[in-house]
Amino acid sequence: MQRRIDEKLLTPELKKSGKIFFTLEGDEFKGFEKIQRNLRQDISTEYLKDRELGDALWYLLCDVYLNKEVYRNSESLKRRIEKFIQQICKPLKDYEVIFGVSNLSIKKYPLQIWDVALNKLTKEDLERMELKIGGKLKELLFKKFIKNAVVIIAMQGNNSGFVVERAREKAEFALKVLQVYFNELIEIHDENLLFDVSDFALIRGKEINKWAWSWKRKRSPFGISIGDSLLASITKANDHFKVISYLNPNFQSRVQRAIYWLGSAIEEEAFDHKMIHLCTALESLLTSRSDKRKGEVIAYRMVILNHLTEGNFPDPFRLMWFYELRSRIVHGSAIGQTTKSDYLNLQDITTRTLFSLITQIKQLNAKDYFDLISQLENEVNLKLVKSYFEGFKGEWPQSILQILNEKLEKFK
Repeated sequence: MQRRIDEKLLTPELKKSGKIFFTLEGDEFKGFEKIQRNLRQDISTEYLKDRELGDALWYLLCDVYLNKEVYRNSESLKRRIEKFIQQICKPLKDYEVIFGVSNLSIKKYPLQIWDVALNKLTKEDLERMELKIGGKLKELLFKKFIKNAVVIIAMQGNNSGFVVERAREKAEFALKVLQVYFNELIEIHDENLLFDVSDFALIRGKEINKWAWSWKRKRSPFGISIGDSLLASITKANDHFKVISYLNPNFQSRVQRAIYWLGSAIEEEAFDHKMIHLCTALESLLTSRSDKRKGEVIAYRMVILNHLTEGNFPDPFRLMWFYELRSRIVHGSAIGQTTKSDYLNLQDITTRTLFSLITQIKQLNAKDYFDLISQLENEVNLKLVKSYFEGFKGEWPQSILQILNEKLEKFK
């Protein structure tokens, strides 16, 4: 990771020497990403955009590094960090958020589900809220809230938009609780349990008795018309089909599974699910059962593929970070930590890797997966990628280098 040092920190000497960039690698990069994500998870920073938070943390890092003589004193460093925390953390307010719930009605209100209340609103209740809404939009909102149950969420925050989104997640989880516990009854079918949280939400700060409303358009298909601008992609897909059709059945299946998981990632709405599907696609393309450390193997094989096909070395450590995140999601220690930026970045990595793999299949005339891997992992390529990873410090490159050294043993 390389970024420009903030202009406020650049001295005339640094500008003259051209040292205006700062680079993080290995454990330093991993530590920066971890701190940034931990700060992003702290709701006291949710009023900041991702870029604003990243810029603030980068400024702190560069300041401490460039003025390390000052910050060698632990008290000076402590005060600087405390000042940074005060700058980025904003006091929280108490909110109340209400959603309508479709396909769910309750005979006796209110009903408590864990720390969430299910209740009923009448037309008179909604009228008393004096919502600034009218016409068909008002009719639609009233219909969503009056016909079925509503879920009421207490929430803290300093950005009303994110408060609503986090309240929505909590409401959806409460409905999942209902689904799980109702599902044990033999007379209940999945079709009975398709509850849905409304796209409309009502929100108010608890210190004022004034309600506002918000609306989130749920994802719906845009549709597409295939014209001249997209025909090149169709041609590419058909050219790739010709290459894939000559592979043996097991190898064909690998490539087709990867395409399936890439498509499934697009169809999923939750970014965590998208992340899992994309990592599964990469595993289909670049690993087998015998590979123990799949993240490391995918990383160095991706580097080989992209170098041979595109003539450059992609950033393997961002992929390693995504793979570590995927592991935490799958094993239950992380929920909702995948961002849209994460998804788009990993989607690009996975798609490029798929296309690079097909290109190498054609160039190397490989019909079998293990034959392709054997040709990719010749002595020249392994030494090349080894020298690339030797330029980095930290746990991840060292783990990859260990695997590469083991691979190179067979050439001695």
